[in-house]
Amino acid sequence: MSLAHRYQTDYFQVHLDPLTALSATQETLRSGLYALLEGAATRLEITRDDIDGTVHTGAEGKPSLLLFDTTPGGAGNVIRIGEYLEPVVEAALARVIGCECGPESSCHACLRTFRNERFHELLSHGEAVVLFDALAGRSAS
Repeated sequence: MSLAHRYQTDYFQVHLDPLTALSATQETLRSGLYALLEGAATRLEITRDDIDGTVHTGAEGKPSLLLFDTTPGGAGNVIRIGEYLEPVVEAALARVIGCECGPESSCHACLRTFRNERFHELLSHGEAVVLFDALAGRSAS
């Protein structure tokens, strides 16, 4: 729902394993979400304004990453993200690992955009790497 109107669009939900979901901080979740969106925009050549996302906590209390098309009715962009998730994650990792800002922070070259301005203080490209490592079952490096 947006401004009291039903907003129908395509979405793709990334469910986290229970251990990752319980241990992940808001910094880790938000950073991973925005890295994933930036990686998708780069790898799949999607205009970043056509996709967005949020951290969603379902009825069971576990957080997940919810990506959606900003186009009413959907444009199929997030469906493509789901189909090409592995290369999207690789592009997301390349973006945050290759950034020159400190791992405890973020900048407009890695995670920050106008749309996520209210979360800028939470975003850290190091935390995005932590989330992707947890999803891949690796210990953080």
